[in-house]
Amino acid sequence: MARPGSIMQLAWRLSVSPCDINIDGIVNVLDVQLMVSQALGTTACTNRLDGGATCDVIDVQRVVNAALGGACRMGL
Repeated sequence: MARPGSIMQLAWRLSVSPCDINIDGIVNVLDVQLMVSQALGTTACTNRLDGGATCDVIDVQRVVNAALGGACRMGL
């Protein structure tokens, strides 16, 4: 992977799906587990995909949909 702060690293980050919570290049069950933890409050809420004030079941559902091959929907 590119050196921290490089243009290549920035391009990589911009190409990663917002539903790729762990930023490993693929949306899968690991991302779903991380989003569930955020919705339950056991980890910090850093991925508000629906634009709400907190992480909730809507955010979890969006990650699940993306993990199953659908689009990662952002906003309302």
